Amino acid sequence: MQNDDECPKNFQQLCKVSFESIEKEILHTREFLESRVSSFNEKIEEHLAHHRQIFEEKFSAIEMRFNERDIRFRQLNEDNITAINSTISFLKSANEKLETTFSKQIDSLSTKADTLANRIVELEGQRHGSSTTIGWSIAIASVIIGIVSALGSFIHSLFDKLGKISP
Repeated sequence: MQNDDECPKNFQQLCKVSFESIEKEILHTREFLESRVSSFNEKIEEHLAHHRQIFEEKFSAIEMRFNERDIRFRQLNEDNITAINSTISFLKSANEKLETTFSKQIDSLSTKADTLANRIVELEGQRHGSSTTIGWSIAIASVIIGIVSALGSFIHSLFDKLGKISP
């Protein structure tokens, strides 16, 4: 048997060797895990950079499409405004001409109504009978009403069309 003093010494040496080997294994395992984690992090960064680039390209293309669409809409809007303004200008000009023509026609009708009224007075003076005078009065009034009604209908339809075109 061995001496009792030697046993604890051997045990201490054995424990010391075991702890040293365990520390070496832990250090080796730690270095191995750190290299694996570092390698894994690098791969993740590469993948993220690649996907970031793809997303930036796609979003850049989408932004370009939106800009092109905005340019097209602005141009279309400007074209529509120009067309509407020229249509309004044309309709104003046509309306002024129509008003002038309408005024001339009303003046002409007024002159004709005065002439007819004078003739009616002359006919009354000649005493051809009251039925003839009433007939002429009704005929003249009907002609005037028909002409004014036709002109009013034409003007009304023109303004309806003008109302549908303006924004």
